[in-house]
Amino acid sequence: MQRRLKHLLFLGLILGFGTPSLGAGIEYVSVEVEGRGESLKTAIDDALTQAIGRVNGVSIESSTLLKTLEK
Repeated sequence: MQRRLKHLLFLGLILGFGTPSLGAGIEYVSVEVEGRGESLKTAIDDALTQAIGRVNGVSIESSTLLKTLEK
């Protein structure tokens, strides 16, 4: 009885913690972009903004946020 209870608890933990990403609909996508900027950091920020824009749709907020973080 104890052993069966342990197995059921283990199975419940695996199912409970192992499947949230399946229900979330996560999809991994590879995107290749070229960032430009006056420094390496601004070029990386530009590339990240472009990559996110290609996958999720362009958003002015992401560009504005990156410019705010640079200051």
